[in-house]
Amino acid sequence: MKKVLFSLLMGSLLLLGACSEEGDSSKEKETVSDQKSKGTVDAKDFNKMYTNPDKYKNYQVSFTGRVFTDPERDDNGIYLQVWADPKNGEKNILVGYSDSDLEVNMDDYISVEGVVEKTFEGENAFGAKVVAPVIKASKVEVLDYMAAVAPTLKTIEVNQDINQHGFIVHVDKVELAENETRVYVKAKNESKDNVSLFSSSTKLIVGSKQMEEDMNYEADYPELQSDLIPETETEGIITFGKIDETEKTLKFYAEGYSDDYELDIDPFVFTIQND
Repeated sequence: MKKVLFSLLMGSLLLLGACSEEGDSSKEKETVSDQKSKGTVDAKDFNKMYTNPDKYKNYQVSFTGRVFTDPERDDNGIYLQVWADPKNGEKNILVGYSDSDLEVNMDDYISVEGVVEKTFEGENAFGAKVVAPVIKASKVEVLDYMAAVAPTLKTIEVNQDINQHGFIVHVDKVELAENETRVYVKAKNESKDNVSLFSSSTKLIVGSKQMEEDMNYEADYPELQSDLIPETETEGIITFGKIDETEKTLKFYAEGYSDDYELDIDPFVFTIQND
């Protein structure tokens, strides 16, 4: 198979698009416009488009994904290889975008809006075989992990404090997502001794089920510091597995410790109503 850098292919597509739109013929402009408005790929048909891009040529499509190689740039634009299924590292899609100044890097999450151009078959710069849809993008936006992979479906406002001997634990809110549950926690030490709170010892109790912390290393969420000296505080997001949105009552359980062993520090238990 002939070795082809996909940036050359994408660059030629961007050039062709620009030339077509700048042509003098109103008929030519009209044809381009008609092609671009052929239809929209529904979310439920995305996999069909991925396996047969040529069938969906000139259809509008939108998706989120993760850039998995260093972007390539030239005077015509920027060219990206994107996992449309970033959680599993699958569904390679080639994206061309006319703004070569776009600030995007390998491992960034992005949202893409554009037009399906064709199927690309060839080799990348490393000689590996590539068969993937080609998308000519009209909009590319850099996202954080949460927006791209685990958007919030529901927020439960909590805003509760428990204070034991100047050791204060605060739960701000709980966010429910399709693939995880996020508890926003702050700890503050207003005592005269060092205190400790370990996220690994926290629990989320849903009905009769006890859930342990499920660390999400891909998300890079802020983490609670385990140890606090006097007059310091820390805050972070503790993640658990997915829960049913219809659960009416949750309990968040956290164990705390003080260097003053004469103090009794009971577990911090928050009862959370999901109205």
